[in-house]
Parts: sequence; C-alpha cells; structure tokens
Amino acid sequence: MVIVKIERNDNNEVQGFQIKGHANYAERGKDIICASISAIAQAATLGLLEVAKINPTIQKSDGLLNVNITEYYERLDIRAILDTMVAGIRNIAEQYPKNIKIEEI
Repeated sequence: MVIVKIERNDNNEVQGFQIKGHANYAERGKDIICASISAIAQAATLGLLEVAKINPTIQKSDGLLNVNITEYYERLDIRAILDTMVAGIRNIAEQYPKNIKIEEI
C-alpha cells in the first residue's frame, strides 16, 4: 500500500509531504497506481524547484519521496502546486482505496 502523509501548517496549507511504499496493484514496472502517484508527486516537486524557485528539503529512495518546505512562504504559486498535487492523489485514492491511504497531519 502507498501511504501518503500530507503535513499542514496552522493555516491548513501544505508544508510538506511523504509518499512511501508500493501499491502492489501490478508487477513492478506495470503498476499504474504507483506510476500515477509518482508522476504527480514528482511534477509537484519540479514545480516547487523550477516554477516557484524554492529549495525544499527532498529525500528520495526506492519507494519513498519526502518533501518539506523548510521556510514559510505566503505564495499562491506554492499553494497551487501543492494543493493540485493533493487533489490529484485524492482522486486516485478514491478510485483505488485498497492501494492508497492518505493521512493529513
């Protein structure tokens, strides 16, 4: 199962996320759920780096992506990137609830 942890600040804005595990929907390389979640999360990470031009703390390994915004930003572009990522992952989780779990902290 893929566990997605969304970290929010006191204003309910996403300040970081962790995506861990594998969906086990299909064999490695053919798992559409893992591929979808990975593409959404990596696009959001690239958006933070290349569009918003911030430097979040990023940890990547097999089955893990951990991204934390280390400084507080009141910027609409950052919120839009992260909220869009969360919306995309929620949409997939609704379709595949046995393979994805979302936790908001």
